[in-house]
Amino acid sequence: MKVITCHVEPDFDAIASAIAAKLLYPDATIVFPNLPKRSKKNFLIQSTIYAYADFQKVDLESIDTLIVVDTRQKSRIGEFAKIVDKVKVICFDHHPDGDINCHEFYCKKTGANTTQIVMKLKERNIDFSAEEATLFMLGIYEDTGKLLYPSTTVYDFEVCAYLLEKGAKLDVVSSVLEETIEESQVYLLNELIHNARIFEYNNISIVLSFAQYSEYVAEAANLVNTFLSMKNADAAICVFRMQSRIFIIGRSINEKVDVARILKTFNGGGHSLAASATVKDLTLIETLDEATLAIRDSFLYITKAKDIMSTPAKCVEKTDTVASCNEIMAKYGINSLVVLDKGNLAGIISRPTLQRAIYHNYADEPVEKFMVTDFYTVNEDVPLAKIKTIIIEEKQRIIPVLRNNEVVGVLTRTNILNLINQTEQKLMRKTLKVDLKLKNKLDEKIYNFFTIISEVALKLKMKAYVVGGMVRDLIMDIPIKDIDIVIEGNAIEFAKEFSTIVGGKLIAHNEFKTASVIINGEKIDFATARQEYYDEISSGLPHVEESSLKLDLYRRDFTINTLAISLNENFGELIDYFGGVKDIKDKKIRILHNLSFIEDPTRVFRALRFAEKFNFLLGQQTEKLMKNALELGVLNTVSKNRLFLEFSLVLKEEKVVEILKKINDYKIFKYLHKEFYIDENCFNLINTGKDFVKMCTFFCPIEFRIEAIYFSILKFCFRKKFNLTNILGIVDSKIEKIYSQMIQINVFLSKRRKKSEIYFFLKPMALEAQIAAFAISKSNYVKEALISYIRDLQFIKPLVSGKDLITLGFKPSAIFGKILNDCFEKQIEGEFTSKQEAIDYIKNKYLN
Repeated sequence: MKVITCHVEPDFDAIASAIAAKLLYPDATIVFPNLPKRSKKNFLIQSTIYAYADFQKVDLESIDTLIVVDTRQKSRIGEFAKIVDKVKVICFDHHPDGDINCHEFYCKKTGANTTQIVMKLKERNIDFSAEEATLFMLGIYEDTGKLLYPSTTVYDFEVCAYLLEKGAKLDVVSSVLEETIEESQVYLLNELIHNARIFEYNNISIVLSFAQYSEYVAEAANLVNTFLSMKNADAAICVFRMQSRIFIIGRSINEKVDVARILKTFNGGGHSLAASATVKDLTLIETLDEATLAIRDSFLYITKAKDIMSTPAKCVEKTDTVASCNEIMAKYGINSLVVLDKGNLAGIISRPTLQRAIYHNYADEPVEKFMVTDFYTVNEDVPLAKIKTIIIEEKQRIIPVLRNNEVVGVLTRTNILNLINQTEQKLMRKTLKVDLKLKNKLDEKIYNFFTIISEVALKLKMKAYVVGGMVRDLIMDIPIKDIDIVIEGNAIEFAKEFSTIVGGKLIAHNEFKTASVIINGEKIDFATARQEYYDEISSGLPHVEESSLKLDLYRRDFTINTLAISLNENFGELIDYFGGVKDIKDKKIRILHNLSFIEDPTRVFRALRFAEKFNFLLGQQTEKLMKNALELGVLNTVSKNRLFLEFSLVLKEEKVVEILKKINDYKIFKYLHKEFYIDENCFNLINTGKDFVKMCTFFCPIEFRIEAIYFSILKFCFRKKFNLTNILGIVDSKIEKIYSQMIQINVFLSKRRKKSEIYFFLKPMALEAQIAAFAISKSNYVKEALISYIRDLQFIKPLVSGKDLITLGFKPSAIFGKILNDCFEKQIEGEFTSKQEAIDYIKNKYLN
């Protein structure tokens, strides 16, 4: 059986090539890998030509000949890669690169692959219909940009003229290529425009962007073409996340920009002007980071030796003395020279070598005795990427540049390294002015602090940024709490200068390169921009090094927490490297890299806490990686102290029950103990405590530790199975004391008590213990007693004091306490309600 196929996600050139190949091999069956059944391409093929075979119905074992068009790469032909080394293979591709071993390979440099196959049809006098001619024209027009791309050749023009003679209809071609895009495509195109980042070097620009959609959207390649024309760039690399898969499509209109080379990073395929790749095992953010590096590296291929060499080269003859060569270097301020032998390249010599030779009294010796003769040279068309390898890996200080074996210039180590740094352009930041929002959301005092921080940054020549939760909350229009500032520079030095200006109190933490400034109750935290690394897979604290803002943000937990606001010359601009605004808009919690939960397993709790707190959902990849990390047992590697700190944050949330239920759903607690599962009864107790907290807050407007209440309830629920204190490694004695008091209260109130007994017993007890005791008790009496104390009893003030006793004639002595306590007990029990009644009681009992 003969089968004709092409690359996955076929464009019109691939489809037209396959139809044309069918005319060359009429006994072959066309099989398009993963062509969407409802796509425009499918409709055109079936309505104007004929149907193609369904891949699912093709028996690979029955194939003896495979005809591959528009590619020669195994990674791009889907399931056919399994048999490509077992059958006869015939390839038609207009680019020579590929790893398929072909028995026959037809390759002609044309703008479209269809062109060379139609040329074969013409040579063999094989006729075809006007409909087929139209489809062939469509393939050529799409792949050559309507014959406008620089890759277009004279063959493409000649074949198009031939197709017109055969009845090709240009109006049909035009209508297909310019068809109105669907709503989903409009959405993706808008996302590409919004998320665009530009790289520029030597008048070459490459735009990188990304877009996400919940369902698969066909014709994405056409969107990239439209996007590229709108951005007026030389090339575009577009990353699409559709459903749970990530695709990359690259398009170029400048032969200097090879998008296939860029996408080789992802094992992609295609040619210099059009390429694509399917990404596996990377998150969207990691894919964008890898694409960023690949784009930057691509500039190293655009720049050639002839563009950057120093010319003419400073040369000496091998017979020149060491001393004279050293004088030439000093005169021109250079560190290396090219050595010639009667005009022909013989070697290179460096200043340190000459100076050592002079030190050893060889100044008058010929330089040939000390020159290096084993070295690399390059021709003038060698790209900077190869030059970089020679300079860095081979540690060669100077590289002669040759044209026809003649030295026409030199490349020096210093100049190349400087140039490489210039090409490592920073990702262009998407910015959005939030200065006005800052003014509206912050009180004037805090906003003024930010302006002072901006002035300090300018003075100290550092960079300052507001980061983290505050920026997230600002975008989400929710109340702002903590103020965190990241400094590109020394944060402690910065905070010291700031505190001097505002008259605040400075608290420095040299070990962590952080500082806090407290001004009239307001605290502003300053941290040096840093990156973290881990020695091994563990959950101890990471090692910290100074870094840049971007790397500082990259170490954070989720994209929504990676936003920053500049307090520098571009004051008030929002910086969003990792799509945080997009995820806030889409209500998604996403991690930044695949090892995020491995490096910090407590992020498992944080992910679910944020998801419930903000009514967000976990991203598909994030959820998958979280489950994988849990299966690896990462929670068992976390120090108990860190585990409890993260768990405490969960207990402090308003939606504590919802968060705990979500943690339950993922069976996360069971990774800590096999019987750690919160049942409905326990949730009911927590809800009871939560309701009682609201009442207590009304009667007792004081701050208390809400997490201690819920912890005590949980510990009580699991008291017969395990000790929650040991599971979480709690070392907080106050929390343990609250649990102990909660138990004591319930034991004490298990019997009916007088009001005065309740008062004196509960008075030293923490309010948290009283609330927890209320929640776990099934006794109405206990609940009523606690309500009575919190609402009324605790506020009773003694009617009689020591001064009153002195007025009555008592002399200060031990009896004072006995009388006052006796009197206060009677007052609590309601035996008298006025001071006079209390005085009369004292007179009758103690003065008669």
